[in-house]
Amino acid sequence: MAEKFPALFKLASKGEIIPETNKEFDGAFRAKDLFEIQKIQNNISTMRGQIVTSSLNVESRLDDIIVNYFFSKHQKKKKYFIELFLEKEFLTFMQKWKILKDLLDFDALKLTEVRRKVLLKKLHEIIETRNSFAHGEIVFFRQKAYLEYLKSGKKNRVRLSKGYENKISVLFNQVIRLLDYLKYGSNFHSSIT
Repeated sequence: MAEKFPALFKLASKGEIIPETNKEFDGAFRAKDLFEIQKIQNNISTMRGQIVTSSLNVESRLDDIIVNYFFSKHQKKKKYFIELFLEKEFLTFMQKWKILKDLLDFDALKLTEVRRKVLLKKLHEIIETRNSFAHGEIVFFRQKAYLEYLKSGKKNRVRLSKGYENKISVLFNQVIRLLDYLKYGSNFHSSIT
């Protein structure tokens, strides 16, 4: 029965020891368990999609800030720069973060020190969150979902709960507001420090 859900969860094979019970797994799954896991998986798929979509939205805003800094009045150069550099796979989200950091460090883009630190830190968190979902693995333990991923060579695990989803949503909203503030200047109202 587990073959119907190959990508849904990491489970023990028949005969393996299940860590939380210290008992040998007999290979049987209850329909109720599979239904619950499938329901959780559907919610996680939605969350994963929202994180990827929101990350692309943030990255697009970051692209706008970078290209407008270098080519604010040259539409043709903007277009070429976007096509030749920003949209290519060799320029990653993290590298764009580094370009933004350098522009802020060089004082080429105006932002208060507090906002600068908050933006860079939270933008970095978004990149790490996006990467953990893109490269991590969803696992289930006692009908709860977790995301397992590597960070600095160490295995990490975070519970995928409604609270986690809300925390990530707030993070994205804060970064989007700060990037909009940076793009549109002081004419844009932001309550972020």
